[in-house]
This record gives sequence, structure tokens and C-alpha cells, in this order.
Amino acid sequence: MTAVAGNNGLFSLGSLNDSTGWLPLFGIVDDPCFGITGTFVGTITLQTSNQSDAVKDKTSSIATYTVPVGSVAVPRIAARWFRLIMTAYTSGTAYVGVGKANCAGQDSIPVSLSPQMQTNSPVGDEF
Repeated sequence: MTAVAGNNGLFSLGSLNDSTGWLPLFGIVDDPCFGITGTFVGTITLQTSNQSDAVKDKTSSIATYTVPVGSVAVPRIAARWFRLIMTAYTSGTAYVGVGKANCAGQDSIPVSLSPQMQTNSPVGDEF
């Protein structure tokens, strides 16, 4: 996962298993949105999880994308966390932009969401 410098909420996925990192769905009022742009040959999967551990082993795959898509909503009731991950990769780079809530089907306004730190500790148990 690479956050794109100077672009809030934009991540580049350019190899197998690249992901946005786990982004929060809890504590927000409306469904956040995302869009996928770029020229790529591969599959991007939208995954959710309710685990508080940063390294999650219980996930659900709720949608896959093989082409760029406009603004799509992530239902905040689906789980506590979500990410987009490149589950099949041949070539190119996909750009995933996280947008403001309630903008599905519209031009989204980018937001800055920081992914959860990648550790094996449960959230709140950091030293």
C-alpha cells in the first residue's frame, strides 16, 4: 500500500496483496465512498472485518472489481473495518480514492482516513 503524496485518501495498488490498510467504519454517521481509477489488469476485493486486532484473520469479501468504478458506498453497518486489496494482479496500477460519505454515484470529495497500524496487538493494548 502506498498513500499518494499530496492527495488525501488516495492509495495506489500496484502488486499482488497491495491494500489500502484497514480503514474504520465505526463512529461515522454516513456510509463512506470510494472510487477506483487507473490502468490495471487484476482484481480488487472489498473486504470487511469486525476484529479489533490490526492483523485480521476473519474477513468477509463483499465485492470485487476488475475495472475502474465511480463512487461506490461502503455500508457502515457491514462491519467495523474495511479495506480494498489487490487479490489478483497482472499489470498496471490501480488508484483507490476514499471519499466523503453520502456521495455514491457522484463526484466524491476526497477525505483523509489513516489505516490502522499493522501490529498483532488488539486495538487499545498498545504500550
